[in-house]
Amino acid sequence: MSVEGDAGEVRRWFGSVALPSPMPTEAEAILDELVALLDLLDPQLMDRDHSSISARDRARGDRIVTLQIKHVSDPSATVCVDVSGAGAVVGWLGTHEHVDATDGDASRPWTSVVVDVVAAVLRGEYEVERVHRGRRLIRTRVRDAVRDGSVVSETVSLPGWLPLGRSSTQVQRIDFGVRR
Repeated sequence: MSVEGDAGEVRRWFGSVALPSPMPTEAEAILDELVALLDLLDPQLMDRDHSSISARDRARGDRIVTLQIKHVSDPSATVCVDVSGAGAVVGWLGTHEHVDATDGDASRPWTSVVVDVVAAVLRGEYEVERVHRGRRLIRTRVRDAVRDGSVVSETVSLPGWLPLGRSSTQVQRIDFGVRR
């Protein structure tokens, strides 16, 4: 499928679609795979009417294409993909993953890795663990809860390195009601 040639495929999943012209190659590759993924997973809790695709130009001349996958009942569960040039950021539940050309290889381009991250989030495979000391967020971890609980990524604030006080941990996953 070519996104520019068949916007109807995209509109099945996204209520608001503002495709840039010309569509950046990387964004088109991600969107093509993402639509195929959504067809496969059929997320029952995706709010198709409020999910969107938009584009904006940045001051330095490149274009950002933003894909937002909204949850039907939980606004904090929105999955956002920002694609710009040779990289993307996938965000959800207040955390994010950066994906660029170094994350891909000849057999699996980085654009497919972006869609893999989105798939793991939609299926509830990635959980977000936040550690607080008092009201201060000191560490965020993304864990692969399905495979082995391994840490996918971790962000630690400077106070997180200091052994001060008691901490509390909160763990969240998104449930989009996908077919397994």
